[in-house]
Amino acid sequence: MVIKGLVFDFDGTLTRPGSIDFAGIKRALSCPPEVAILEFLDTLGPERLPQALATVERFEMEAAERSSPNDGVADLLTWVHSRGLPWGILTRNGRPSLNVAFTKFHPSTRDQAAFILTRDDVAPKPDPAGVLAAARLLQVPSTEIMMVGDYRFDILAGQKAGAVTVLVTNGRPSSMRSEDQPPNFTVASLADLRVLLDNLLSGRTG
Repeated sequence: MVIKGLVFDFDGTLTRPGSIDFAGIKRALSCPPEVAILEFLDTLGPERLPQALATVERFEMEAAERSSPNDGVADLLTWVHSRGLPWGILTRNGRPSLNVAFTKFHPSTRDQAAFILTRDDVAPKPDPAGVLAAARLLQVPSTEIMMVGDYRFDILAGQKAGAVTVLVTNGRPSSMRSEDQPPNFTVASLADLRVLLDNLLSGRTG
């Protein structure tokens, strides 16, 4: 297994989970619980969409202001940088809230990111467009990309693009469904992800 680049989800992966109130957004939008928020927005007509999108962006901004870097993220990204592995971010969020959340990180973190792709740039996960765009930006095959995220959409996007997939559970139950193909790897934390990467890059399987 060859890994030449990393794609990270943002909320709940590089940031601590729980900042964004998905249930609250759905209630505010009258979105059915079983429907994903961005996919619900796609069903709205022009008379409802602007206000609904503004509601989503308000919740995202509030979540960004509450957010903080996930445990182990600084050590992980410093180690990744030291190994010469390029990495970037692929998120379903809009760019304004991402910019706010990034103020909670060390300034060098954003400088080290090779790319940042939001829903304003590519079709949102689980569409594979973002992972494929990341591979083009990094100039490596998508099969040599590792897609890391905390939610099933991250894994599905990576799988559709042919990437290696890693689910970070943050010690919580997996979001994968019974009908989903499981990720290549599941880890409980970013510290565990660093161990996994070290093993893979060193050719160890354990």
